[in-house]
Amino acid sequence: MVLADRVAQCVIETFLKLPPKGKPVKSSNRPSEWTILAGIVLESAQGMECVALATGLKASPDAIVKISNGNILHDSHAEILAIRTFNHFLLNEISQLPTHHSKYIQAIENPASSYLFEGFSNVKIHMYISAAPCGDASLSLLSDLNQDERWTDPIEPVVPGGPLRGREHFFHTGYVRTKPGRRDSPITLSKSCSDKLAMKIATSLLLGPTSTIISPKNFYLSSLTIPESEYRTSDINRAFGPQGRLKGLQTQAPIHGTYSPHFFTVFPTKITFPFQKSKESKPCSQSLIYFLNAQEDKSGTFKKSSEVLFSGVKIGNKILSGNGTSRISRRGIFSDVVKYIPQHQNTSYLDFKNLNDDRRKMKQEVYKILNNWTPTSDDDFKL
Repeated sequence: MVLADRVAQCVIETFLKLPPKGKPVKSSNRPSEWTILAGIVLESAQGMECVALATGLKASPDAIVKISNGNILHDSHAEILAIRTFNHFLLNEISQLPTHHSKYIQAIENPASSYLFEGFSNVKIHMYISAAPCGDASLSLLSDLNQDERWTDPIEPVVPGGPLRGREHFFHTGYVRTKPGRRDSPITLSKSCSDKLAMKIATSLLLGPTSTIISPKNFYLSSLTIPESEYRTSDINRAFGPQGRLKGLQTQAPIHGTYSPHFFTVFPTKITFPFQKSKESKPCSQSLIYFLNAQEDKSGTFKKSSEVLFSGVKIGNKILSGNGTSRISRRGIFSDVVKYIPQHQNTSYLDFKNLNDDRRKMKQEVYKILNNWTPTSDDDFKL
């Protein structure tokens, strides 16, 4: 079996073993639901493991970001939730050291290192997504969609230096775009998954807070697998390839500390996800996240290592109540990280992220090359 099929199968089989709560519903007497699945697979000498996965389709309006206080997930597209869940997986592995020997991460003994932990160099990181990432990597697919989805009559002109909204001007390629949503939905400034994955070529899969204690060196994506039916060579090469829109990252971007560009390979697979979108199905409103937890391996249960989310918080909670904060939210990740550097317990979230100057500089390289990256509103808070 080729690599892409093995990765896809590993993620899908892990998903199918999870309890039904949070999964799309298949029904004979009402429209079935569809969603997008994404997962992170680690490949070591012992084989492959899906260590993090997520489903999801939505992003929060920018107005919600301003009042989130770190509690609400802004971007609930599957790819982004999977990456956040992967970061939580790493932090969970760290929390079990040294009583649990991790195959994927270890403490750094070198006192001169600015990091406390590092990944093993012999581990490869693969990602599977059950659909082409929204944004620049899937623009050719829009030519096959109906007019409502293509947004063929732009309601806003192209603004120099600003991102394109969703599917407007879908015939303009190479641009940073916001999450699609519906044309009549509240504006979100969350960048498309194509753009966020492009950023990971420069910054690794580690989030800002995580990268203050874990070296990014061995946490760059090696490969991405998407369905063959949605694989368009021109889009993929332009969105992610070293000769595409990120060409300058390869030829001009300097190395900042342990950060240097790592381009991943994108593969197609014929393996299909059982909850793919169809004309008869409707979108699933919930998201499901799962991470591999060594503490639960032997018991075979998933209660502690999965969550069901709705509108950016754990299901059953009102979005602005301050309850239902996910472990993969900004507040959740930040609180897991800061316990290793207690001198920053009173540091604000945004100030904490900026402690890693090398990462900030690497992001600036991408901003310069892609040119029209507009930040979302600030979501700053203290624990």
